[in-house]
Amino acid sequence: GLTVSIQDTWGAEISLAAILHLAQSTPRHMLRGALDTRSLVETSLGSLDAVVVPGGIEAPQSPGLGFEPNLEILGEPKLRIWAH
Repeated sequence: GLTVSIQDTWGAEISLAAILHLAQSTPRHMLRGALDTRSLVETSLGSLDAVVVPGGIEAPQSPGLGFEPNLEILGEPKLRIWAH
């Protein structure tokens, strides 16, 4: 019965994507808020398909988390895991 605030201390687009999905799946009467920290980081790690609406922001509707990484900034993956 406790209300929650969902946030990342200093995240970028990818953590905000996860935060928005969790916040949107939390019953409204139990959600105090979700913090958008994108303006606090200098380098964007990719694009996030999240729509700002009056009173808040909506979780992306695109596949997965709705985050498209910028691979030029992130570089090559250190490990690739393939599911078969």
